[in-house]
Amino acid sequence: MLSNSFVGARERETARYHFDELVDVIVYARETGIGKPDPRAHAAVCARLGVRPEDRLLVDDLAVTVRAARAVGMAGHMFEDDAGTIARMWAHDVETGRPAENGPPF
Repeated sequence: MLSNSFVGARERETARYHFDELVDVIVYARETGIGKPDPRAHAAVCARLGVRPEDRLLVDDLAVTVRAARAVGMAGHMFEDDAGTIARMWAHDVETGRPAENGPPF
């Protein structure tokens, strides 16, 4: 997860939403000094995870952030609704050889 959230967001979001239990890495722009949409922010997340950008899918609700992720070789999906995003995530897993066992949940 890459976030441009405010100071104190890590603690507040962890307590409220338990993001730390849902994702492998959370990178906050205020901690790294590099935020979205800077392509270096996306590259930094991939480096921390030890993954290739071309194997990753970024989902965001801002076109500029999706374009920045694509600039470093990531796939990008513009969030518009849950069903479309889930379908795109499923398709990405199939494209990269990691399909979920039962397919999308709809």
